[in-house]
Parts: sequence; structure tokens; C-alpha cells
Amino acid sequence: FGARHLPKMDRAGMANTLVEIEMTDPAYTFAGFCAELPRRRTTVKQKTLVPEWDQKLELLVDGGADPSKVGEPVVEIRVRHKAVPGGGSDSLVGRVRIRAAPIALAAARREAWGR
Repeated sequence: FGARHLPKMDRAGMANTLVEIEMTDPAYTFAGFCAELPRRRTTVKQKTLVPEWDQKLELLVDGGADPSKVGEPVVEIRVRHKAVPGGGSDSLVGRVRIRAAPIALAAARREAWGR
């Protein structure tokens, strides 16, 4: 996966970017429904406005959780500019939030077809 049309984030007109994905519903993240750590990160792609990551990021969610009791989980995907050491804090470039239920349903259907 990759990103396009990123803004210039440093004095040289480039960006050092990474992607984070995270479960944002605390009921899922902290009530034992998230099977692994709730956040994943890519490596940092240095000095580019069109980064490509050859990585797979996964968040495993217990499909047996009852959304009526704990709410529907949301996956947040963030693109961040990684500041150089001593250059201040990281900056948010952009983010999107996606309801996790349609993603889980699509994955379950794909798995059922694969059997």
C-alpha cells in the first residue's frame, strides 16, 4: 500500500512518513476483545511524498464479541511525518476512521470462499 499527494513536511520539501492503524473503541481495545496489541506501525519511508510500504499490518478482533454490549469497533488509519531526532515531535499528515464490522464481514466471506 502507499500514499500519494502528501504535503511537504520539512524544509527540504519532503516527508518522512509512517502509517499507524489502531482500534479506537476502548471497549474492544481494553475489554479483552482485541487478540493482539491494538496498534500497528509501518517502517518510516524517508524523504518522499509518494511512499510505498511493502508490509502487512493486522489487528485481530474477536468476531464473537457482541456489538450491542460493547459498541462497534472503529479502525483508525493515520499517516504521520516522523520528525528527525532533535527536530520536534511527529506531525499528523492525515487520518481516516472506518467501522470494523464491514471489514470483518468481508474477511469472513473471503475465508469461507477459500475453503
